[in-house]
Amino acid sequence: MSFANQLKRLKEAAMRSIPGCPPGKVTVNVRDLRELLHHFDRIDAELRAIHHKASQQAEPVALPDWMECEVKAQAGTANALERFIYENEPAGDSAAKFRAGLLAVLSSEQKGDM
Repeated sequence: MSFANQLKRLKEAAMRSIPGCPPGKVTVNVRDLRELLHHFDRIDAELRAIHHKASQQAEPVALPDWMECEVKAQAGTANALERFIYENEPAGDSAAKFRAGLLAVLSSEQKGDM
């Protein structure tokens, strides 16, 4: 039986009241419940496989260097990331920490961790 039919049967069972059953309790055919759980497991596995495949295909994040950002910002062609780097990247040792932190944030966002 299809997932849609099983779900419909479960909804119907949930709406029925059976004489002698306490309020809030329903009777569902075990076969219907097992088949519906099978569909849920199948859909869950398919979605997890799609997510895993997509996360494996994600391109690594690479940051442009400050000079590239400066040129583009002055030309008016910089995107939001390039403008942010141009306007906010500190000089010296702090720059390496800034770039590592920014790269970590962008990588986790690309993976969907945010």
